[in-house]
Amino acid sequence: MKKLLLLLVLTCSIASAEEFSSAMEEGNYGLISMGRVSKDKSSTMSTEMSTPIQEETKKVEPVEVVDSNSSLRIGGSYSYLWMTPKANPTFSGSLGGAQGIYEYRPKNCIYQGVKFSWRQGDTTQGLNTRSLLDFNVHQRIGYTFDNLFDRMRATLFTGLGYRYLGHELKQPGQNNLEFNYNELYVPVGLLVDRKVGSYLTLGLNVTWMPQVYPAVTIIPLNGADWIINKTIENFIVSAPITFNFSRCGHFTLELTPFFEYWKDGKTSAASNLGVDLDIPENTYLFCGAELNLGYLF
Repeated sequence: MKKLLLLLVLTCSIASAEEFSSAMEEGNYGLISMGRVSKDKSSTMSTEMSTPIQEETKKVEPVEVVDSNSSLRIGGSYSYLWMTPKANPTFSGSLGGAQGIYEYRPKNCIYQGVKFSWRQGDTTQGLNTRSLLDFNVHQRIGYTFDNLFDRMRATLFTGLGYRYLGHELKQPGQNNLEFNYNELYVPVGLLVDRKVGSYLTLGLNVTWMPQVYPAVTIIPLNGADWIINKTIENFIVSAPITFNFSRCGHFTLELTPFFEYWKDGKTSAASNLGVDLDIPENTYLFCGAELNLGYLF
C-alpha cells in the first residue's frame, strides 16, 4: 500500500514539472517576440528620423562661378602724366577718364576683342599749361591657350589701333598753340591670368604698340597735316585683379594698375609761310589705375 502511494506522488510530481517547463518556454518566446517587435519599431523610427536629414544634406550644393566665353567691362580711370618735349622742361599733372573693353575669349580657340579709352586733364610746367585730350581705340584678334600651368591661361593677339592726342599749349604773353596728333599703330599683346580660388583672378598684360602712320596738325599754322617720324618703343604693362563678387558669378569687379610709355616722333618740315616747324619728339609716362565693372555671358 505504501509503495502504491509513493508511485502516485512521483507520477504527479513529474506531470507538474513538465507543465511548468512548458509554461516557462511559452513565456520566454513571448518575451523574445516582444523584444523583436520593439527592436523592429526602434529601427523603423530611426530610419524615418534620419531620412529628412539625409535629404536636407543632399540639397546643399556648392555655388560654382560661371565659366563664360564673353565679357564686357566698363569703368573709370586715374592717371598721372609726365610729358617731356625733347630738350624742354617736363609738364606733369593728373588725368581722369573712362574706358571699356569687350572680349570673346573661349578656351583653346580664336580670341577677339575691342578696347577704347578716353582721358583728359591739365599738365603744368612753371607758368605754362598744356591741356591734354587722349583718345585710344584698337581691335584685337588672336588665340587663347588654356590650362597651361594649373588654372592658368594665356592669349596672344595683334590688331589695328588709332590714337588721338590733342594738346593746347598756353604760355603767358603768347598766342595759344594746338597740336593734334593722329596716329595709327599695330598692337601686339600677351594676356596671362590665373584663378586663385573660385572668386579671385590675377593677371599680367603686356602690349607693344609700334606706330605705322603718325601725323600732326598745328593750329594756327594753316591746319595742315604734317607727317612725323614713326616710333616703335611704345608699350603698356598692366596687372588686373578681378573679383567675382556675386553668387551667380556673372558680375565682376576689376582693379587694374598700369604703366604706359608712349612717344611722338619729331618733324623738321616747314610751313607754307616758311616757318621752320622743328617740332620736337614728345615722351609720355602714364602711371595710374582703372576700376571696371564687368558682366560675363
